[in-house]
Amino acid sequence: MYPKWKDKREELNLREVGPGIFVGAEKSVTRPPKGGWYAVIDLYGESAAATHSRMYREVDNLVRWPFFDGDEFPKGLLDMVSGVVRARDKESGGPILIHCQAGLSRSASAAYAMLRHYRGLSHEEAHDRVSDDPESWPVSETLWSARKWVWKNREEASPE
Repeated sequence: MYPKWKDKREELNLREVGPGIFVGAEKSVTRPPKGGWYAVIDLYGESAAATHSRMYREVDNLVRWPFFDGDEFPKGLLDMVSGVVRARDKESGGPILIHCQAGLSRSASAAYAMLRHYRGLSHEEAHDRVSDDPESWPVSETLWSARKWVWKNREEASPE
């Protein structure tokens, strides 16, 4: 049953929302599962933690994309995240971490899109898996842009 919480502390907010897909806060990169992260997707905003560069040395596949809370997804970002998920599935790779500052909106919305697109989940199930507080997170504008991406790309979807 998902989400599978790994650490509910505010600075980590780390949970597995689908097989091998994790969502967390910016410091969650410091808590890799056994075997490490296959990929880390850092949707950084104002906190743009340069301090993470040391932690990222252990990550083979890293995507860092500036993106502010409450904004729509920048053009191409979800396509890039999708490419990482597709490559991981093809290679039977390890876990992917999608994180932002708090692990509540940007990262949750990106994971929502991947769960809908690649795992064939309904809106309600995907939202329940990624949302820490369904009344306020993820931010509606960000989630809405993820939903639009799912609709636009649904012909390419390959649910489990």
